[in-house]
Amino acid sequence: MSVSSPRPTPDQLEALATELDPTGSVELLGRLGGGIDATMELLRLTDDSGRQRKVILRRYGEWIASKGQVHAYKEVAILRLLSTAGLPVSEPVWVDKNQIFQEPALVLEYIDGETLTRPEDEADWARQMARFLARLHAIPVDPDASALLEDNRAEINRKYSSPSAAQSFSNLAGADRVWRVGVAAFADAPIGDTAIVHNDLWIANVLWEGQNLKAVIDWESATLGDPIMDLAYTSMDLRLQGWDLGADELVREYAQVSGRSLELLPLWTTHVLVQSFPVVEGWSHGLVDIGREDLTPEVIRRRHTEFMAPYLEDLD
Repeated sequence: MSVSSPRPTPDQLEALATELDPTGSVELLGRLGGGIDATMELLRLTDDSGRQRKVILRRYGEWIASKGQVHAYKEVAILRLLSTAGLPVSEPVWVDKNQIFQEPALVLEYIDGETLTRPEDEADWARQMARFLARLHAIPVDPDASALLEDNRAEINRKYSSPSAAQSFSNLAGADRVWRVGVAAFADAPIGDTAIVHNDLWIANVLWEGQNLKAVIDWESATLGDPIMDLAYTSMDLRLQGWDLGADELVREYAQVSGRSLELLPLWTTHVLVQSFPVVEGWSHGLVDIGREDLTPEVIRRRHTEFMAPYLEDLD
């Protein structure tokens, strides 16, 4: 479900204005919808010459805020790395070093784009996302990237081998069998390639100008990992929404443009299905926020159950 922090107070906005431009001002224009892990407000900055620009104030929700202010510094560094590599992302403007806000916070350049939930050409829509993923995964993992980003596979493998993780996985009916699907899949699983991965590339995190991809947002979950995990996550997100043609085209275009093997796509698809099992109804809230009222919790759960069924049958 979307997080919702209290609105910034006048004192907080005044303090923010002082840090951004001591002679300028900040105006709160409104709250933006769709924030799953952060509250987002649209601000207008005015300098002493009267020139104006819009920015986004992002304040992390409890899950990310628990990681501390350092996580905001990390997201700023990630965005700078990606921007330097030529990817279409928001430019960081400011990070809250003086704890103006209770939550870790940063200010980002506002990108005037919109979420595209009903594209005119489903195949082209998916191909553009595939080409973005291929560009992201082609960024060299140099010492700077390795120092900035942890590899998520160590934690994933620890989780599937942990008795406590199995016990706390879910109280839903059939959860034990779903968990065993993940454990079986990751027993002696190959490592795969290493790349920078977004880890949350669903349709609300892609901004469009008309029918053209303009930017990808929300990089707070980025890590190093197997690039095919990003592909599995995005393709499953499309399938759960009924975009099977788009999911197929995404995979086909990614393989062609990136030149990467898809051998581990079943492995990472299994991971996405298993880890989303306890919470998949919650995906509906974010989808409804961006105009997909048809994707109720019941619809999302039913589709997830259909995709999970073959993996459960393989256990028998």
